[in-house]
Amino acid sequence: MSSSLLSLSGQVDPSELIPEDWTCSQLESICEIFGGGKLDLTKERHYQESGVTAFSAAGPDGFVEIAEITDRDGVVLSAIGANCGRCFFASGNWTTLANVQSIIPKNDLDARFLFYFVNRDGYWDRSGSAQPFIKPRSVYTSWVAYPKTKAEQSKIAEVLSTVDRAIEQTEALIAKQQRIKAGLMQDLLTRGIDEYGNLRSEQTHEFKDSPLGRIPVEWDVKALDEIVDESITYGIVQAGPHIDGGVPYIRTGDMRGDEINVEKLLRTAPQIAKSYKRSAVWVGDIVFALRATVGKVLPITVELDGANLTQGTAKISPKKSVDSDFLLWAMRTSQVQNAIRLEQKGTTFTEITLGDLQTIRLALPKEKEEQSLIAKKLKQHDRLRRDYVKQRDKLVSLKRGLMQDLLTGCCRVTALLEQREEVTA
Repeated sequence: MSSSLLSLSGQVDPSELIPEDWTCSQLESICEIFGGGKLDLTKERHYQESGVTAFSAAGPDGFVEIAEITDRDGVVLSAIGANCGRCFFASGNWTTLANVQSIIPKNDLDARFLFYFVNRDGYWDRSGSAQPFIKPRSVYTSWVAYPKTKAEQSKIAEVLSTVDRAIEQTEALIAKQQRIKAGLMQDLLTRGIDEYGNLRSEQTHEFKDSPLGRIPVEWDVKALDEIVDESITYGIVQAGPHIDGGVPYIRTGDMRGDEINVEKLLRTAPQIAKSYKRSAVWVGDIVFALRATVGKVLPITVELDGANLTQGTAKISPKKSVDSDFLLWAMRTSQVQNAIRLEQKGTTFTEITLGDLQTIRLALPKEKEEQSLIAKKLKQHDRLRRDYVKQRDKLVSLKRGLMQDLLTGCCRVTALLEQREEVTA
């Protein structure tokens, strides 16, 4: 009989909720457990460029000269602070600093299987609030359920490790695309593209001085209020009551990530939205965060056509002579974002006024054709990054489901083991 073991804390004995060919033990009976920092090493005095991997409460974040554990695999538990409850897999030779617990399994338990089992949200019994911590006794008495055969444990760990590697590789691709995008933004949004499709340079093209530095002679510097079709405006003062089937409206909290999900937006009564027609948004408009995540800009897509805004956000409608996508990218440049930060008011609660936002200056090509070409190139590279992000998110979801199934015995890997035995035979 199997059950949803992952919903249980390590402090609960789940011995009756596991498959018949699994067993359940407390960590102290199947592992060596000891506190970190026995060698009295610190980051400040002992970290070096290479050597033995050192684990602090933040994870494997440096190297030291001396190995505390030699040729053994185990789990390092962050036992206090921001990472409290997070586990790290340690292999071969390694050393621990203070504020961690080392958990090294004995012969009948696969170390990587143990890592996956205990590295789950809600598994560890934590104490404290402002500075959470795990009592050593809680580590000793935590329960682990596992297949009786080490081969099955190892196969489960192998499956999860394969997904982890795929996630890591995808995250590396995301980071690479981020770097490429940053470089492209710097080049395209300061130098532009000539009539032959080539990136301009001061060696081959004519540039001029401007309030924002050197720019191509084909470009201008303009304040935001000079390139918008109408005055920048914020939205509904009081949007409630929220009703099903009403007009969706956008808050700063809806502006996380790369796009706004219309399905998650709150909705207001049509009569309220009609009284704020000036802040209704349409395809081609840009929404700007005036508060909270000040400076965040996102496009209005077809799904958001006719939506409205709240006071914390602003509507920017570019003139027909300005490519909306170009303006979006231009407002994301470090130069413009720095200018926005300089205009921010407040400390714990930051915001920028519409008046100050309208004075923000940016550089742009005089010809819309060049604006559109620049925006197209940036969108192409960003689309690839987004595809990788979606791929990574799918893998994370897959891993979550596999952990739920494999670490409870709900889904068995015996078929994979049988295939391996047939190949070996």
